[in-house]
Amino acid sequence: MPRPAIAGQRTVFLVSIDVADGGSQAPVEVVASAAGATVEVQPAVLHPGWVAEVIVTPDAATAPTTLTVQIAATRGTHQSRVERGLAVVAPDPLQARIAEQAAWVRARFEWWLIAYHPELGIKRDTPWDAMSLATSGAGERRHVFVWRDWEMRVSWQPAAAPDDRARIFLRRRYVERSPGFAAEITSLSLGTPIHEIEPPPDEPW
Repeated sequence: MPRPAIAGQRTVFLVSIDVADGGSQAPVEVVASAAGATVEVQPAVLHPGWVAEVIVTPDAATAPTTLTVQIAATRGTHQSRVERGLAVVAPDPLQARIAEQAAWVRARFEWWLIAYHPELGIKRDTPWDAMSLATSGAGERRHVFVWRDWEMRVSWQPAAAPDDRARIFLRRRYVERSPGFAAEITSLSLGTPIHEIEPPPDEPW
């Protein structure tokens, strides 16, 4: 099933190497392309234990449409290819407002991360870059921020208390394939304490 995407916003596919016991430790070159989108791969040379990001930005004029992303990994004379679909829609008219809400929710967690999890290296002036946002079928709003070391997924329910839950999911970039850390505020408006939760099974945003 094609992954949802928004025209003009970045979507990430993750690529890693599965190495069997005794298998080659040689690096792999990763290339990717998609008609109707800008595509970049970071890093383009992938070593065992690393995770590459294939970053796809659909052109603004493509929505609504379905794009095919072609990803190829080459080691020596052997090459593996996969295709992934993107169901591209136009940006939400309220996109700017939703992005402001996402930054506000992120800030509610940042002080706690700085105070109680300094090992993560997140600071008050960490320069987060907004990557993409979406609304799930249940009305939950989601936004992805990235920094040099981390991808932070922010989700929140725009509802009245006590149903206005917010969560963050942190994935260490180029190392983890899914979030390794998660935290939750049970109710934003009630100011319930932030607490760490078990990261759920990964799902594409």
